[in-house]
Amino acid sequence: MFDSDHRSHVREPAVVVMTLAVAACSIIYELVFSQALTVVFGHTVTRYALTIGLYLFSLGLGAFLYARTGLKQAAPVFLLVEAVLSLLGPAGLVFILLFGSSSALGGSMRLVLCHAPVIAVGVLSGLELPLLAELSRDRQRSFYRVLGWDYLGSLLGTVGYALWLYPRHGLVVTVLATGFINAGVAAMFSVTRWRGRLVSRVLAGAAVAIYGFALLSAERIADRVEETYLRADIVSRYQTVGVPIRRVDVLDRFRTRYQRVVHFRMFREHVRVDECLELDGQQQVCDFGSEAYHHGLIDVPMLFFPEGKPLRVLLLGGGDYI
Repeated sequence: MFDSDHRSHVREPAVVVMTLAVAACSIIYELVFSQALTVVFGHTVTRYALTIGLYLFSLGLGAFLYARTGLKQAAPVFLLVEAVLSLLGPAGLVFILLFGSSSALGGSMRLVLCHAPVIAVGVLSGLELPLLAELSRDRQRSFYRVLGWDYLGSLLGTVGYALWLYPRHGLVVTVLATGFINAGVAAMFSVTRWRGRLVSRVLAGAAVAIYGFALLSAERIADRVEETYLRADIVSRYQTVGVPIRRVDVLDRFRTRYQRVVHFRMFREHVRVDECLELDGQQQVCDFGSEAYHHGLIDVPMLFFPEGKPLRVLLLGGGDYI
């Protein structure tokens, strides 16, 4: 089914390292997609559950694809899969954030199409396991070992994403670092383990270099991507018929241990400028309705106190900048 050229075989330690790396990369991509889908469409539990379900289903599709296609060259196919995955992760994040917040299609259609990167990564990841097993020198027991290391790699990727990558660095830096690892696996395999064409080595090395440069500029890239997404998302959610939004300025945005905070200003045609505060994508208060909002909070409790009597008031919260 595959070529019998032993030059393409990989020693057991190298198989273990590559399996751990690619498994961690795949699950991190899916977790990044889950969070991006949550940011765009809301419903955190639903987004994560559907993403993981589609990922597992797509792993099966990849395995079926491997069995049905009768691939004859394990080494170049594995190299191609890693190269595509290294590009697909960051591209999938950008696709979800920008396409998901556009108004080109209806909400249901955008939601369905935004799950395409989830399925694509799953199918390619489903090809990785049998390819790694085929590349091992000990084929008889290699598949079960690869499967075990793959599960461990998925655990490492999940824990690393939840406890370190996403909380400290955010989605953009996380997906760039994961793409860098994927490209590094392809480069390592091309240069040291597979005597392939020179062009493959050059392309793999170039991908690693590009990702390295991108990571050095990751914060600036993250700001550009998130700023673009935020503006488009705000316009799509706050647009009203007959009163178009001319411009959106994001005044401040940051993440606390508990919430994502966005403070922005909208410029509508023929309407005064509106300044708003959001927590986790949910509107808290805008200038346009702030007076009525605060009257509702203050007037009712003040009815229970005699007019003109001095009061000491304890204010809890007050995070709406007014």
